[in-house]
Amino acid sequence: MDIPISLCVMTKNAADSLERCLKSASRYPFEIVVLDTGSDDQSVEIAHRYTKNVHVHNWEDDFALMRNILAGYARTDYVLMLDDDEEIEKLDWKALQEMLHREETLLGSIHIRNLFHDGEEERYENAYVPRLYKRSSFHFTGSIHEQLCPLRGNAGQTSKAGMARPALLPMDCIHYGYDLSPEEKQKKTDRNIALLKIELEKWQKAHENVERASLEDQDACAYILYQLGKSESMAGRFHEAAEYFGEALYFDLNPEKVYVCDLISSYANALMRDDRAEEAWGLSDGDIKSAFGHSSDYCFAMGLAGMQTGHLEEAKEFFYQAMEADTVQVEGTNSYLAWYNLGVMEEVAYKNPDQAKVDYKKAFPYIKAVNRLRQIEAE
Repeated sequence: MDIPISLCVMTKNAADSLERCLKSASRYPFEIVVLDTGSDDQSVEIAHRYTKNVHVHNWEDDFALMRNILAGYARTDYVLMLDDDEEIEKLDWKALQEMLHREETLLGSIHIRNLFHDGEEERYENAYVPRLYKRSSFHFTGSIHEQLCPLRGNAGQTSKAGMARPALLPMDCIHYGYDLSPEEKQKKTDRNIALLKIELEKWQKAHENVERASLEDQDACAYILYQLGKSESMAGRFHEAAEYFGEALYFDLNPEKVYVCDLISSYANALMRDDRAEEAWGLSDGDIKSAFGHSSDYCFAMGLAGMQTGHLEEAKEFFYQAMEADTVQVEGTNSYLAWYNLGVMEEVAYKNPDQAKVDYKKAFPYIKAVNRLRQIEAE
């Protein structure tokens, strides 16, 4: 017998994306629950096409609070949270049910491909986000970029799941929320930054002596600073982003955490976008390289920094290491983007068009590589 799951979606003025989200969810036997937080478009009407379990609640500037209210309307213990700008690409329902039957308490992550544009180029960033949980064991905390945490009083039931890395579910989603118009992006980043600054101020008031804060509390502050940096990067304010990332790295962080790994590569990229490539190259030293060399995103960023600062041989080594790394977030840093930049180095710096052609061909069908190869062959 299948274990029932409630798929919960919070929405506001998302008529353009909500139907895509709910349509993808309706292919599976979920109970669909929708919470609208004040739409004045067709969002509520669209929600009613897919479920009778639609509710309206005023927005209270607290994402965790609103998600917990939403989960409270579910009729099942297991809840799967989906954003209204996400779409289920693939889900193995049978495999998911087998996982649920094997685990007494499960905290599950889904694979999300975040669509974004880098100039004219369409890119995808991979993320693995805890979204499936038992309402009786977990809840959301944090007013912005909220996270799932064990409920107090359930430590005996949830300690194993709460401490372990969330299980990866057989589910892939695509997220369109970063692929926005300039006006939409500005509105979203301004909202996020305002909420994050409130969270940071709360933390600072509660921890006047930072050095006496526990490692867990220091990690919480670093995560807020990291998210501030990501929001400033999204807004194109790379100087401010680099400052926040640098502050986050003041703390003693665990390099095995996914956000910490992204923090170091995001910091390097922000420095380069702020014309501070030498500072970015400083992140290539031995200790940092040892800690983050398993990340293709870090190695790729160091390859770019090496190119920009004239450390060409070291840059080549980093690009090759990026293609052998264990983890990747931005798709292509471990494949075609690395080959393309190796080709650029061979063509421009080493004046070796024959090797450049070999590298560009390995980057196919990346359009920049295709165009550079055509240009070489036309000469």
